[in-house]
Amino acid sequence: MNWLFLVVASSFCMLGWSQSSSFKLHSHNDYVQVVPFWNAYAQGMRSIEIDLVLHNNRLFVAHDIEDANPLRTIERLYLNPLNEVVELGLGDVKGLQFLIDLKGDADISMGLLLPILKRYEGVILENDIRFVISGNKPNAALFLGMPSYVLDDYQLLELPTDSNAIERIAMVSYNFQRFSSWNGVGQIPDSDLRVLKGIIDGVHSIGKPIRFWATPDTPDAWSSLIGLGVDFINTDMPCELRVFLAK
Repeated sequence: MNWLFLVVASSFCMLGWSQSSSFKLHSHNDYVQVVPFWNAYAQGMRSIEIDLVLHNNRLFVAHDIEDANPLRTIERLYLNPLNEVVELGLGDVKGLQFLIDLKGDADISMGLLLPILKRYEGVILENDIRFVISGNKPNAALFLGMPSYVLDDYQLLELPTDSNAIERIAMVSYNFQRFSSWNGVGQIPDSDLRVLKGIIDGVHSIGKPIRFWATPDTPDAWSSLIGLGVDFINTDMPCELRVFLAK
């Protein structure tokens, strides 16, 4: 599939911006893109979101069961392309993160997901790739017994104090609209800024990165979130964000 990467690279505005900044880019709901994985990877996204639904004891890449398609599996859309990127030396996958949003029963879904990831463990470990579990998650204590590359997307406002629990957190994610109704045009209201800064500082105090979802997807919002010190900039528009950063 290297030809597909080349098409994406030439067609989806690959620009001269490199991901060397303190923040990283997150492709939200990446599976709904016209070209999942390849578009996000070509645009420099370092975190890629995959929704997995549980249907007939199998996992499918989709938001709802009615959209489950036997051809759209995590292997076909993401893990096989990941292998191909590594084999062909296309770009740099070191430290790449996949956010796995489980939509079905957490324990059954994890029981199906872990053996799939095991088959790609060589590539995963060699390149320090992480799979961060979100959505319907198993009990937090269970993360202690999972492979080192399977981590927690923490979403509670009360931050943990136990060092073992903190160690298994990949990042902390919150709904932006819980703290602000700003529409992404102009400046964030000062009162909202103070609240957001307090939330961000709190997460950073335990040594973890933060991401907000349901953020406005606008240049003003991207600039504001970067300025606030948000670690993962959430977007449904990877190409537009990449163009903005290149400018």
